[in-house]
Amino acid sequence: MLTNAETVISQSEPAAVRFTDPWLKLKEAAAVARCSEITLRRAIADGYLRCGRINPGQRIRIRESMISEWLSAPRPVVETTRRRK
Repeated sequence: MLTNAETVISQSEPAAVRFTDPWLKLKEAAAVARCSEITLRRAIADGYLRCGRINPGQRIRIRESMISEWLSAPRPVVETTRRRK
């Protein structure tokens, strides 16, 4: 099942969009965002990063514009607890 942050990749999108903002594989997107693939997967699962999927529930594709949008979004403040030795 797709979350609201995911879309199924369509071949009917305009050619201008396909060439100026291509779909990236997860590994390529991680290189652009300078983070790990796991970080991207967590951001997608938490709804912070939008993505597309080839065959719903399978291969993830992310546009560069989606990465830029995710990186420029304000981050939620998370309090962490540290274990003392």
